[in-house]
Formats: sequence, C-alpha cells, structure tokens
Amino acid sequence: MRSFKLSYGGMWTKRVLKSIGVVAIVVALMTGFTFAADEPTESTKVDMSARQSAVGDVASRSSDRQILGTVAPSTAAPKSVTKAPEKSEFKKVETPSPKPAPQKPKYPTKLAKAAGNKYATTVLRVREAPSVKAEQIGKLEAGAKTAITKAKFGDWQQIDYKGKPAWVAAKYLSKKKPTPSIRGIKTGKCKTSSHIVNRLTPRTVSVYEAVCATFPEVKSYGGYRPGAAAHGEGRAIDVMTYRDSDLGYAIANWARANARKLGISQVIYAQRIWTTQRASEGWRHMPDRGGRTSNHYDHVHLTIRR
Repeated sequence: MRSFKLSYGGMWTKRVLKSIGVVAIVVALMTGFTFAADEPTESTKVDMSARQSAVGDVASRSSDRQILGTVAPSTAAPKSVTKAPEKSEFKKVETPSPKPAPQKPKYPTKLAKAAGNKYATTVLRVREAPSVKAEQIGKLEAGAKTAITKAKFGDWQQIDYKGKPAWVAAKYLSKKKPTPSIRGIKTGKCKTSSHIVNRLTPRTVSVYEAVCATFPEVKSYGGYRPGAAAHGEGRAIDVMTYRDSDLGYAIANWARANARKLGISQVIYAQRIWTTQRASEGWRHMPDRGGRTSNHYDHVHLTIRR
C-alpha cells in the first residue's frame, strides 16, 4: 500500500513540475525573457563578447562625431566671402536676328480726294494699276481733260476715270491745255527737194508735202537711201533743221500730234524717239550713235506706215 502511494505521489509530483515548466515557457515567450537551463557555453560567451565590442565601437564613433562637430568660438570678426563666378562649359553665341523681308509698297486702291483737272499732252494709256504691266482699261487722247486725285505712286498719277480709280504716267499731264497741233495740216506741191518724191511711197509723199506746206522755212529734205530700213523702202523722210532746235522741236511735236491723220508711225529727234505703238510713254531716250547727224540733232526723222 505504501509503495503504491509513493508511486502515485511521484507521478503527481512529476506532473506538477511539468506543468510549472510549461507555464514558465509561456511566460517567457510573452515577456521576452529567456531562461537558460544551464550555464552559457564558451561559444555563447564569445558571441556575447563580440556583440558588446560592436556596441562599444558604435558608441565610440558617435562620441568622436560629436567631438569633431564641435567648433571653438572665434573672437575674430567674420570676413566677407566672395563667391567666385562659376565658369560655364558652354560658350554663348550671339545669333543675329533675321532681317525682315522687304515688303513691296502698296499703292492706293481706292479713289483719293479730288485735286483738280489736268490735260494729256499726248495719247495716254489708262491702266488699272501704276505699272506698265497692268491691264489697260482705256486711253486719253492728246489734249483731253481728266480729273486727277491727290494720290500718286512713283511716276504715276491716279485719275478719276469714269468714277473709278485709274492710273496714267504723270509726266504727260499738263495744267494748261496743249495745242493739238503746232500748225494746221496743209497740203500742196512742194518745190524744196522735190526730186525725192520719185523713190517714195504715195503715203510718204503726202507727209512730205504736208510738212513742206506747214513749215516753208525748211530748206532741205532727205528721202530714199538704200539699205537703211524704212528709208530703203521709201517710207521715211528726214526734215533738215540743222542747228535750229526750236524748228526741230516744232516739227517733231507737230508730227506726233498729227501722226494718226498722216500715217506717221515713228518720230526721232535730238536722240529721242516716239512711236505710235508706245505713244503713252512719250519720248524715249536713244543710245549714243556718235555724231550730231547720227543722233538726229540736225534733222527730224519721220517713218510712215505701209
């Protein structure tokens, strides 16, 4: 019986101890403490020593940083420090600004304010714009009156043409009404240089007689000349004026004014030329041919159409 009790008691004691051990383990896990059942071994001591040494090194370095970071206060006055300009690796290149393209001047497109009246000194082409390339929309006869405006563009004058803006060459407008012909057209037989009529066309003979009748002061004429364009065809005459420039201009302007009636297509005098094809341009300068006769300073040349 005693042996049974002791055996039973021993078993009970072992169970109690075992339960206590479980509770201790649970408490250790919950509180974060470790219970060593035995003394630490050599390896455990070495590991702990290494950890303590590492902690000591960290604390030492932290202390060193604090000492190095401490600056003794200075009694000297602070010096101003100038920051050196930073050098750029890139070189600044000045790029010139592009010049604006020149714009073409614009002429007035609307009818400007009226500025009175002028007269055409010759037959003038009326154009829709101030350019010889512009479309011709009409013409002014020599001596015709036209209303001008205050608008000008270069060598061109704006006019009121049938209530609309138009353009003519300004240099062929005059404030005074020009005489359509310097002298009236006369006809009749001419005794001066009458031999020239034998080689002239009938129309050219009529022009020769009209000049002779209108300007009896002329003392000499030229006609047919072989190999000289219109002269070689009998369609041209030379009215000799020599050094009388007043007479020369009088004949030249008379021929221009009556060119349509007489069938004259070209007038040349004093190194200038006028043609019916380009009548609106007036007198045009000719290149130098060398002498007075070659440049038509001593005679008026008249070409007659076929």
